[in-house]
Order: sequence, then C-alpha cells, then structure tokens
Amino acid sequence: IGMNATQTAVIPNGQDGIYIEDSTDSNIWNNRISGNTDDGVEITGTSTGAEFLSNYIGLDAWGTTDLGNGGNGINISSASVTIGATAYSGSLKNTISGNTGKGINVSAGASQTIINNYIGCAIDGSTVVKNDSDAIYMANNSVISSTIGGTADYESNLICVANGAKGLNLVGTGDYNAIRANNFAVEVGGSYTPIAISAGSNEDLATPVIINSTSSMASGTACASCTVDLYDDGTWLTSTTADAGGAWEKHAYFDGSEIFAAATNASNSTSGSTALTSITADATLPTAPTIDSDTSSTDTAAYTWTGTKDAYSSVKMNGVEVVAIDSSTTWSYA
Repeated sequence: IGMNATQTAVIPNGQDGIYIEDSTDSNIWNNRISGNTDDGVEITGTSTGAEFLSNYIGLDAWGTTDLGNGGNGINISSASVTIGATAYSGSLKNTISGNTGKGINVSAGASQTIINNYIGCAIDGSTVVKNDSDAIYMANNSVISSTIGGTADYESNLICVANGAKGLNLVGTGDYNAIRANNFAVEVGGSYTPIAISAGSNEDLATPVIINSTSSMASGTACASCTVDLYDDGTWLTSTTADAGGAWEKHAYFDGSEIFAAATNASNSTSGSTALTSITADATLPTAPTIDSDTSSTDTAAYTWTGTKDAYSSVKMNGVEVVAIDSSTTWSYA
C-alpha cells in the first residue's frame, strides 16, 4: 500500500494508506504500508477494537529501508486499539519506522495497548530507522488506562528514537497509563528523553530520584510503595519497590555506562524517566565465599555445597554462577 509491486519504491496514495472510521474490530494484519502522502494508517470516529499484527509501516518489504509515510505511522483517535501481540514468540510484532511524523500518534481514546513492537528500528532490532518525531505520542485527557510494554515475555517494545526526540511523550493525557519495561536506543551521536510526562498527565506522578548508581547497586527515592523500573543503557534490567517512605534500593549487575528509572503506582500511572545517570564502577571486591560443608554424592543424591558469602553477592564455581545475587549471607548449591 503506497509502493510498487516489488515493494522497493514508493507510489504514494494522495492521503492515508488506510483510513478506518466508525468501524468495530478491524484487523490490520501482515501489510506493507509505506510512502503514502499522509499517515500510514488512521483510525478515527467511533471505531473500537482494531488490531495491528505483523505490519511494516514506513519500511520496504524486507523491513530495512526507509520508505516512510509523510505523516504518522499510525494515527489513532478512537478507543481500544491493540498494536502488537505476545503470541508466537514475538512473530506478530509490527515494525513502525521511517515516518515523517510520530511512529504512533494517539490524539483520543481510552484503553490502548502497544506491546512487542519495533518503533523507529529496522526489523533486525539494531539498526535505527527513525521516525522524525517522537516514537509514541499521546495527547488528550480521554487517553486513559492504556498499556505500553510490560514485564512478561514479549510485551516490551523496542523504541529507537531520533536525536532530540522522546521515546514516549504524554501531553495532557488522562491517568492510569502504564509504561513498563520497554527498551530504548537513539540514533548514533544523538540524545533523547526516554519517557516524558507533562503536568496533569498520569496523576502527576513524581519522577523518581537516583541517588547512587554503581555497577553493583542503585538507590534513590520515589513515590511511596511504587514500582521502580531500572534501565541499563536503555535496556530494561530489573525493578524494585519503594518502601512506605519512598526509599528504594536494588542490587544488580549494571554493566552499561548510564542508567535511568521510572516509577509506576498501584493504579498503573507511570512517571517520567529520570535523567540519564552515569554508572560508577564498584571497585570494592566482595569477601571470598567459604565452603562450610559438602554432601558426597550417592546413587540417589548429588553433591550439595553450603557456605557463607557477602550479602548482595553471587557465587561462582569453576567460572559458572551457581547462586545469583541475593541479600543472604549463606548459600547452598546442589
């Protein structure tokens, strides 16, 4: 749609590639939608329940070359649109890249679901084919109770961002929009804001603060009892929960150069992301673990090793990690 028969060059439609108005449960599956003068796909009016699976929007047939639409990749002003799915190990993802406007623009409508997509990236998941503006932009107080990414398998989106743009940008939206565990990259030499939330959106949830960030631990403050997601060089690594006073701490292996954090409360509103914060190498070596005992193998039981270790350290045997980082000062391995 918008390309020649070999899908190597554009033959643009004069407006949108696909326009859907006042429709129920539309399925937009396995299309190549590129090179159109306006949006790749526009969904508007009383439409509800549309689903996007396995589309290239703004790329050639191989998902590598920029043949962007002249507007947004997908432009939504209706409710309950689903972009992406978790089934089949991620094979149903959409790749929405190379467009002149936003990757996904949501100007109205509640209960949007955006999971397991490549936005601003080629199909290889490593080459940036940027949308020229924000990857995902939401702006209307009717935009509530939406889900972007998630911590389960094949829920996170890979979001590649143009220099100076935002990965996710919520401006004047309603509340309860959850943004969890997405992965971010920026074009070479560029800078970006992973998650931007304007005043009045998402319950005005406060952005967390990172106080310490080393290669083995991060800590800071956030909203009381909120979940804090931690990202290592743009990749979601882990999460922790702030205590009733808002303090949080997470021991993990941060092997990148910078981290950022975002918080989500119990009603699924997510904050903006912190500034990108440099990681300081932890030069303090843990105390060597001890082996207190081992149980010799028999015909029915294998060796069981026990001992002591520093809190928040792991244990390796013959170079293989057998006990992951935890708060315990004792360890056991069978």
